[in-house]
Amino acid sequence: MANEALTGNVELVEDIASVLGVRVRRLLVPMFVFDMVAWLVRQKKRLTGSVGFVNEDRIATMRQRYWVASVEKMKQDLEWSPTTPVRQGLEATARWYREHGWL
Repeated sequence: MANEALTGNVELVEDIASVLGVRVRRLLVPMFVFDMVAWLVRQKKRLTGSVGFVNEDRIATMRQRYWVASVEKMKQDLEWSPTTPVRQGLEATARWYREHGWL
């Protein structure tokens, strides 16, 4: 899914929630909590060899305050531009997930 218009994290999350028919609950987590979780994940991996659902890469992703994505390289390399607005793409994705029993 891509969009040439700028879409913020909050706007995207609200659109996803709206399409799914759920309410957004925003949870602000202090950064030191991520550090503690990262330490616990390292210890679990050291002791068991298992990483599990939460790993250091996911924690690093959650620590990021802002993400910027651009379709410019895709347009240049593939000579293709997105034609489906984000909201419409989210609706189609949710419909597909529901039809296949994933939601």
